Amino acid sequence: MKDLTVKQKAVLSAIKEFINKNSFPPTCQELRSILGYSSANSITGYLDLIEKKGYIKRAPKIARSIVVL
Repeated sequence: MKDLTVKQKAVLSAIKEFINKNSFPPTCQELRSILGYSSANSITGYLDLIEKKGYIKRAPKIARSIVVL
């Protein structure tokens, strides 16, 4: 697995914290709110990169499909 940038680590950390607290993964909108981003595309972009690096797995078109590997 490749190293994550500081922002990618923040997104992954937010995902893990959300799952630990709620027992299910966050949606992109929830991540956007948690991290203070105004653009959903920013979150989607980070998720794409984190997935390519092998830290998470997602299913297309399913809102809560993030699985931390």
